[in-house]
Amino acid sequence: MPAHGDVTAALTRLRDQGHTLTALTNSALKAAHRQLEHAGLEGYFDAILSVESVERYKPAPEPYRHAAVHWGVETHEMAMIAAHGWDLIGAHAAGMRTGFVARPGKAMDPALEGVPDWHDDDLSRLVEQMVAA
Repeated sequence: MPAHGDVTAALTRLRDQGHTLTALTNSALKAAHRQLEHAGLEGYFDAILSVESVERYKPAPEPYRHAAVHWGVETHEMAMIAAHGWDLIGAHAAGMRTGFVARPGKAMDPALEGVPDWHDDDLSRLVEQMVAA
């Protein structure tokens, strides 16, 4: 699938500001590389990680912790941006801050206190909120 129109500018802004970007997926690693390459996004990420490494699917805590271990940081030093509420619930439970990009047909349950930390329907504006924090 092609990337949403706001993705390239948002990823460029994060990279230009020195942030380390990681794709963390439930997909197989080979498939994730192909998907990101096809979307023209593979080069924006410093790492592409798959749940294959921990043999547990998100939203279990192991994949999020694996990303932190990969970079030698604690989960609270990381933020997860996703368009899936279940993914952000898992990231939040693992100690990450979270940003929800509300793509068409996607919504967070307003009853979930503290998830997400940031919310917008445009990834560039969401990144602005996160960077400001």
